[in-house]
Amino acid sequence: MSKEDAKNLKELREENATLQRAVEELAILNDLARAVAGTTNVREILNTTVHRSLRALHAGQGVITLVDEDEENPAKTLVRIVVRSSEKKAFHFNEGLLGWMQIHKKPLLLNDPRNDPHFKRIPWDEPVKSLLCAPMMVKAKLTGVLTVYNPKGREFTNDDQRLLSIIAAHMAQVVDNARLDAEKRSMQLQIARDLHDDVASSLSSIALYAESLKRQLGDVSRQALEIIEKMSALSLEAVDTMGDIVWSIAPEHYTLNDLLFRMKTHALESCSAKGIRHRITIPEIVTGLSLPAEIRRSIFLIFKEALNNVVNHSQAQCVSVEVELRDGTFEMTIKDDGVGFSTQGLSRGHGLRNMEKRAQEIHAKYFLVSKQGKGTEVRLSKKMT
Repeated sequence: MSKEDAKNLKELREENATLQRAVEELAILNDLARAVAGTTNVREILNTTVHRSLRALHAGQGVITLVDEDEENPAKTLVRIVVRSSEKKAFHFNEGLLGWMQIHKKPLLLNDPRNDPHFKRIPWDEPVKSLLCAPMMVKAKLTGVLTVYNPKGREFTNDDQRLLSIIAAHMAQVVDNARLDAEKRSMQLQIARDLHDDVASSLSSIALYAESLKRQLGDVSRQALEIIEKMSALSLEAVDTMGDIVWSIAPEHYTLNDLLFRMKTHALESCSAKGIRHRITIPEIVTGLSLPAEIRRSIFLIFKEALNNVVNHSQAQCVSVEVELRDGTFEMTIKDDGVGFSTQGLSRGHGLRNMEKRAQEIHAKYFLVSKQGKGTEVRLSKKMT
């Protein structure tokens, strides 16, 4: 074989090896993405990332340290969450190494960390043969550090450093999104508690005071009595509305199952209270599908408004309520045999406009069909998956 052929063969082998590494890296990243898809639990994501990194890099142990700035002292960095691959005591990830990462914000490969001139003062807790760190960056800000190391044996390579950097960069955004989601849920829970404990309680008190005032006044003018009764009715209505808002934003009611259960309960109570015959077909358990608060709230309020129209205005003898999830699409139909109304030239009332607007806001299909003397039908269709 000539020197030229040998050179070409060597280059071809190197190119094949590079391509093979690229394919392996893509497979590792795809496997990691699948493993964390659909979860918003920060600790679960961190655990998965650490263990998949160890497998990919043939490392002994690993750790992710999430960091956050102290708002009162921006110069101070706080360790927020630490997740290790082992319950054994890991190396001392102290301020020196973390400080280096804060300054440089780039991968660090140490195959002899104890004798590295930059980290002589770090008191390593275990004999670490090879150490590899990669920054987790979000919008040019260091939010964490992904580190793997080997107590003995295999040293890390530049290819390992590149792969860990890719994993860290990808997972930084995934973790940040999960953290933001957790903070959002915590805020929603606090708002729900405040609304329930303070606002709803005050509204209920107004209704009680109005009833007490009506009894104490005795003989008063019809106009004054109507005002008091209106005050009481509006307060109770506001309490009911507040309950819907609290339910819709409370993070513990985030699944489609929770929505279906509340819809079924409300339909049974409303129809029974008015003595209207009803056929309610709402499945009890469909899926653990998570729904954003705005979608959950809009669907329920459309459902509630449509059903209230039947109960309070339609003069219906019978109503049919049907909900199903078909091929990933939420389908809802409410149909009554009431007096109906003509939609020709109709100046839609506040409730009807709200239903249509809410459907538009969540990108759902909304239909209203009604004819005088032939009842009304409301349909809603929303793609969920």
